[in-house]
Amino acid sequence: MIKNTSFIFFLAFLLSCQPENTNKEDFDPPYFRLQEFIENQAESLVGKQLAKEIQFNTSKEIVDINPTEEEWLEELDFFMQADINRPSLAQAYFIEKSENEISYSLKKGEKSKVKFLKVQFYEPEKPKTIEFLIGSENTFYSSNTEGWLEVDENTNLVTKFEVKGEQKVVFLDPIIMDLNGQVNN
Repeated sequence: MIKNTSFIFFLAFLLSCQPENTNKEDFDPPYFRLQEFIENQAESLVGKQLAKEIQFNTSKEIVDINPTEEEWLEELDFFMQADINRPSLAQAYFIEKSENEISYSLKKGEKSKVKFLKVQFYEPEKPKTIEFLIGSENTFYSSNTEGWLEVDENTNLVTKFEVKGEQKVVFLDPIIMDLNGQVNN
């Protein structure tokens, strides 16, 4: 009898520790829906050519490709990583709004790799530019990535983007990355 009662209390305790909103479908995103925006862009950009310049430290490569939808998602993955619409981050950012801009800054004491996100608009729900800053650090390692993209006012498609990053491990030289992309017809 004591074992059954203990088990029931233990089970009740575990259930009470569950977050109130565990179902992602029930989550109403409080921030700009960046992941959804990028997924729509990847679908719409199929058939467009991407001219990109990639630089790792001193090595530089220039490539022209015609990405598939999946490849567009890979090319724009850093922007997907900058999406802050997660239940655990629902109250983690200061929101500053103006007529044509909204920015999100991580509150002091909150933990997230995305430190800053800014969206400028041509008009409501019609992005003009998107910028982000991602960073993490500990005693032995630091990483910072910043990026921006521009959207054409007429086509509502990404026209160019840039992502810059630096990773530093103690006692090793930093790894510096710079990616520039230009979307062509």
